[in-house]
Amino acid sequence: MLVFELNNIKKYIGDRLLLDISRMPLYTEDRIGLVGLNGSGKTTLLNIIAGYAEPDEGEVKTYGSWAYITQLDEEAEGGSLSGGEITLEKINGALADDAHFLLADEPTSNLSYRHIEELTKRLQRARCGMLIISHDRVFLNDVCGKIVEIENGKLTEYNGNYDFYRAAKAVEDERRWAAYENYAAEKDRLTSSMRQLKDKAQGMKHAPKRMGNSEARLWKGEVKQRAGKVAKAAKIIEGRLGLLEEVKKPVIAPTTRITPPESRKLYAKNAIEGSDICKAFGSRVILENADFSVPNPSKTVLLGENGVGKTTLLRMILEGDPSIHYASGLKIAYFAQNLDILDPSESILENVAKSSAYSQAMCRGLLARMLFFREDVFKKVSVLSGGERVKAALCKIFASDVNMLILDEPNNYLDVNSMEALESLIRDYEGCLLMVTHDRSLINLADRLLILENKKISAFQGNYEEYVGRRKIGPE
Repeated sequence: MLVFELNNIKKYIGDRLLLDISRMPLYTEDRIGLVGLNGSGKTTLLNIIAGYAEPDEGEVKTYGSWAYITQLDEEAEGGSLSGGEITLEKINGALADDAHFLLADEPTSNLSYRHIEELTKRLQRARCGMLIISHDRVFLNDVCGKIVEIENGKLTEYNGNYDFYRAAKAVEDERRWAAYENYAAEKDRLTSSMRQLKDKAQGMKHAPKRMGNSEARLWKGEVKQRAGKVAKAAKIIEGRLGLLEEVKKPVIAPTTRITPPESRKLYAKNAIEGSDICKAFGSRVILENADFSVPNPSKTVLLGENGVGKTTLLRMILEGDPSIHYASGLKIAYFAQNLDILDPSESILENVAKSSAYSQAMCRGLLARMLFFREDVFKKVSVLSGGERVKAALCKIFASDVNMLILDEPNNYLDVNSMEALESLIRDYEGCLLMVTHDRSLINLADRLLILENKKISAFQGNYEEYVGRRKIGPE
């Protein structure tokens, strides 16, 4: 059943054409994941479909009922519920409507890993069409059978889940490289031929030495004709060079590994240890005689349901709680969701370089890994989008003169491309890392899990998939 039909949609942001969609039908059979860079127009498109925003041109026809899970808004944030509880209420309300079609903008945001698994199963059972924006690649794989990418205002469809989309993009990237290499080779060949002919024509203008005047006059007549032909050939090649269609060089992020400075290396077995930790807020007990350790080096992820005390434990670590012991020489950089480590009046590069242990070239390489290329690094932080600020703050943290990183939900506001860049950055980091996240792709980078449950902290050596497989955690 056809539920929505978009025809000749155009939407401008200032002078920039944000969306340019000739036609987009949406059916009850569709399970679509909508992907694209931050600022590419994903949320705007959902709002236009829902009638929350008007296109500058074109129309949206609606033929059935629909529900919309929006991102957190100011009205919702003003209540007493947590972000996860608000998201769950929106999901429950939307699915209770039994609508023909579901629009969802980051429906896994602020949800615990267990709630994400539960939502996945509910959507798999649902009998409605779906158009979903999400940075959670595992979620997109499990729920969606088609991926639609927004790039430069246009939509491109990929008939498969997210892994299929990435494989198809990899093939496209290879084709782009082949096209660029062919273009570059042909450009070099024509340029070289043109210069050789021009040099040859120029050299013909000078008569050989020891030639008399009469001989020189005869030589000039003959050579002038030949030089004209050579110059004409050079002009033809120059014309072909001008007609050669330019193929831009694909941008590839560098893969420089990030190793803490030699002076910051830790030699202790554990970076942090906690014993008999107790924490309560009034009558509400968060932790009771809990123990934990973060081995050095390790990639440790702190897991737990919303409200069990993950951020509280991070604050206790950062504030030097007496029940927590630190390795000699430990120096921590902390990524918080409020992004207060950035100076809005300075550029991205200035923010990263001023507290960095590395050269400016290394900082630029790090920024390129998080998709800040060329002149992008000179943008003022004050003009960046939310996702760009998160990426800038992460680069500042990774470049810091420290030997341990603590990251609290570093994936919020990132698009899937930036998520993959962050995943690569974390994978290549050679220091000690402690992270709170509900993104299962990031959790699977861990070699150690700390699980907060029932006021205690238990440890598991391995990643999330191994933990689920061995402990059979989560709803059946």
